[in-house]
Amino acid sequence: MVMLREALGRSRAADRRGAALAALLPWVMLGALPAWVCAAFAVALAVSAWSRAVRTRSNEWALPLLVAGLLAFTRAPDVLGVATTALVYGVVAVLLGVASEALREGAPSGGWVLAALFLWAPSAPGLAAFLLVLALRDGPEGRATRAWPGWRAWGMVAVGAAALALATAFLPRADGWGARLADAASPLARTAPPNRPPGAVLGGGLGARQGARGTPAAPAPRARAEPDAAVQTAVTLLALGMALVLLALRWRTRGRAEGEGGRHWSDYALAAGAALMAASLLVYAFGSRATPPSTSTLAPSQTPPRVNAPARPAPAPAPRPPVARAPSVPTWPFVGLSVLAFGVLVAVATLVLRTRAASPEGAAPEGAAGEGDAAEHRLHRVRAAYRRAEAALTRAGWSRAPHETPGAYLRRVAEVHPDLADALRTLGAAYDPVRYGGMVTEADADAAEGAARATELKMNTAEDA
Repeated sequence: MVMLREALGRSRAADRRGAALAALLPWVMLGALPAWVCAAFAVALAVSAWSRAVRTRSNEWALPLLVAGLLAFTRAPDVLGVATTALVYGVVAVLLGVASEALREGAPSGGWVLAALFLWAPSAPGLAAFLLVLALRDGPEGRATRAWPGWRAWGMVAVGAAALALATAFLPRADGWGARLADAASPLARTAPPNRPPGAVLGGGLGARQGARGTPAAPAPRARAEPDAAVQTAVTLLALGMALVLLALRWRTRGRAEGEGGRHWSDYALAAGAALMAASLLVYAFGSRATPPSTSTLAPSQTPPRVNAPARPAPAPAPRPPVARAPSVPTWPFVGLSVLAFGVLVAVATLVLRTRAASPEGAAPEGAAGEGDAAEHRLHRVRAAYRRAEAALTRAGWSRAPHETPGAYLRRVAEVHPDLADALRTLGAAYDPVRYGGMVTEADADAAEGAARATELKMNTAEDA
């Protein structure tokens, strides 16, 4: 249990901007892939963020490849179109897997892949997620630099939310490109007649044999229309409401360093994104309109042809009655509930956070505010010094193992680099109280920063050599 707790807490020294961008990935994917695929990626990212101790590279690659295979065999209209569909979805899945791994490691290549995907298939949820991450970005030292927002800030956020809600009328709808990709990729789907199954295009195929036996052709598949624009707006408003809650939580925890005393906000963003994806699937499922399939591809007055029947001109087909459509689900309840949920989320978040800020337990004693800020600043200096030293050692090839504590990691590196032994011991002695909730003095913070500078200088010199 101790090893698991250490493993969950040790990775906070990594670049959290990458994890924040990884939270964007499922929402940007909505413009290019079906919603259930985006939900699967959101769940995978959330699980990997909340259980980093058991995360392996093979598990991360297994989900994209599995999703690509499932898409190929469930979306393909014919067996011969599986190869083309698998190729297209396989390339997209591999690119998304590479992007997610690069984003979690803080590599800039993941951000380029994410931006290219959004520009190729823009969507309103992806735009909202981009703006949210830009608003929640960390400062240069890995901590938030904003204060508690006033009513002017909330007004700006409300104006932005209204603008994003209006943007849904101009951006492409989610699940549009992915729903048509498999049909467009299959050559048989483009050449098959409308009243004949795809297998009847090739001579002697399945459709021809069925016609020779006098059996009717297979019924047409059920066609699903795209959701109404109001449903799209409802999902967007719900996502914006959750975004405001995350934004408020981020502002309230501005003084807390990442990895100390709680999880980073991007972990909650990933979990909330997975929940919102699941809710979006339900809304799209109930908001879609279904057309009942036709019972036969032949007109009522026609009879199935037989092999030994004499050739004679076929009678003119009688006009087919119009196919009755299933009644569409009204979308006004979704819009009303979304607007209500949007307001409730904002009101509850504002009330809870303002009550917590005004509670007497959380208020500092009179005259102690300056001392508390100074102590927190010293702790942050030591944390930043350790992160700088660890980053320099990692670039030089001395990364920390998942089971290692920071103290054991610094001692192991000191054995390999005797010239850095004093600096690393000083840094470890200053960081141990910070890690376990202690306090440090101004001299400890100065010594930690000096040790970090010495480590960076040594590692940079070794890289140049």
